[in-house]
Amino acid sequence: MKNKLRKRGDLLFYIVMVAPCMVLYLAIIAGPILASLGIAFTNNDFRPNQEWGFIGFDNFKVIFSDPVFWLGFKNNMLVVALSVFGQIPLGLLLAYFLFRNMVKAPGFYQAMVFMPQVISTVVIGRIFQSFFDIRGAATGLVRLITNDPKFTFRWFLEPGQAMIPILIGMLFIYTGFYMLMFLANMQKLDGGIVEAASIDGASEMQIFARIIAPALSGIIIINSILAIAGSLKSFDLIYAMAPNDGKGLGNNNIVLATYMYHRGFKAYKMAFGSAVSVIIVSISLVLIAISNWAGKKLDPLQEA
Repeated sequence: MKNKLRKRGDLLFYIVMVAPCMVLYLAIIAGPILASLGIAFTNNDFRPNQEWGFIGFDNFKVIFSDPVFWLGFKNNMLVVALSVFGQIPLGLLLAYFLFRNMVKAPGFYQAMVFMPQVISTVVIGRIFQSFFDIRGAATGLVRLITNDPKFTFRWFLEPGQAMIPILIGMLFIYTGFYMLMFLANMQKLDGGIVEAASIDGASEMQIFARIIAPALSGIIIINSILAIAGSLKSFDLIYAMAPNDGKGLGNNNIVLATYMYHRGFKAYKMAFGSAVSVIIVSISLVLIAISNWAGKKLDPLQEA
C-alpha cells in the first residue's frame, strides 16, 4: 500500500513539474506548427470577410512549379553545406588550438573569435553588404593592391557569386559558437591520454584525428543538428545583406526563409507562406535524420 501511494505521489509530482512546460511548449511551438500545417491546405489568408476553404495540395503544386523556390532551395543547401562542412570543422580546429595552447594570448583569441555572437546579426549583415558593395571597401582594397582602378566586386550581381558574401558572413558569425562548444567538451577529456600520446611521439595531427575527434563524435552530431536547423531558418543576416523582392530569378541570393517572407507576409498570402514553412520543417527533419544516421555509422563507440 505504501509503495502504491509513493508511486502515485511520484507521478503527481512529475505531472505538476512537467505540465507547465508542456503547456508552454504546446502553446508556443507545437501549436503554431500544427496550425500552420492545417492552414497550408487551405486558401485562408486571414483577410477581412474572406471566404476560404480546403484546397488540398494546390499551394504545394504552385510552390514546386516555381523556379524561384528551387533557387532558394539550392541556396539553402549551400548554407547547410557551409554550416556542416565549414563552420563546424573550423570551430573544431580553432578549439583544438586553444586546448593545446598553440596560440598566444588565448583569452584575446577566444574573445575575438566569439565576438560576432554578441553583435546584432543585422548590424553584421549591413557591414558585410557595404564591404562587398560595388563601391565598398573590398573594391577599394583590391584596386589598391592590384593598381587596377577599373576593378569592382560584383558578387551580389552575378548569379554564380551572389551567395559568396552571405556565406562569408555566416562563417564569420557562427564559427565562434561551435568553437566554444568543442572547447568546453575538450576540457572534459582525460588530459593524461593526450600527454601519453605526445610522449610516445604522436604528432599533433595524429592526436587530433585519432584521439580528439573520435572522442567528440557525440558533440559533432549535436552541432551538426544545430547547424542544419539554424541554416534552414536563417533570415536576418540574409535579409540584411540582400533585401530583394523575392519575385524573380534576379534574386540570386534568396533562400527558403526569405522566399516564405516575401510570399507570405509581403504578398499577404498566409496559406501559401504556411505551405512553404511546412516544406522547410520537412526538409529540416529529413536532414537531421540523415545527420543522426551518418553520425551513428561513423561513431567508433557505436561500431564497437
